Amino acid sequence: MKTTNDYSKVIAVLFLVLAVALRFVPHPVNFAPIGALGLFAGCYLRGRGLWLIPVGAMVVSDWIGQLLNLPGSGFYSNISLAFVYGGFALGTLLGMLMRDRVGPFSVFSAAILNATIFFIVSNFGVWLSKLNGYEMSLRGLAECYYMGIPFFGNSVAGDVFYASLFFGLYQAVISFLPARATESEEA
Repeated sequence: MKTTNDYSKVIAVLFLVLAVALRFVPHPVNFAPIGALGLFAGCYLRGRGLWLIPVGAMVVSDWIGQLLNLPGSGFYSNISLAFVYGGFALGTLLGMLMRDRVGPFSVFSAAILNATIFFIVSNFGVWLSKLNGYEMSLRGLAECYYMGIPFFGNSVAGDVFYASLFFGLYQAVISFLPARATESEEA
């Protein structure tokens, strides 16, 4: 009988709740678990709407942050938010690409690539939204990316830290849980 340790849905829900909660704990800007949540969801879950997991975590935490009037959260610019949410959604695609290659190096590499993609996409949205007054020119776009470099460093650190935590915890948890028979084999 073939067995599996597929507890990924329950663990993903726990990570989602943790990701939302951690946005309200004091932390450096962009040092957050949302990117790692997208990687994890793409890697271990199946379905069409996987991108909704990190985006849903952002929407819920932005909504709570706005209700509580917390700085750094809330719905500030539709254009910018679309690119921020889109940047996180792309992380699920990256997670899907690493499904058969999960290991320390692939998690580390994916986390860095995920932060890089998010940086490129989200800063383009900031520039396009005119949120911070950058010129609508190549010079303004370059300035927007330049000014975002400190945030990029925090994104890389956050994605590496939380991806290591999520993927490592998942592997640790499933190694201690009993294997379950798959539905196709129980029939």
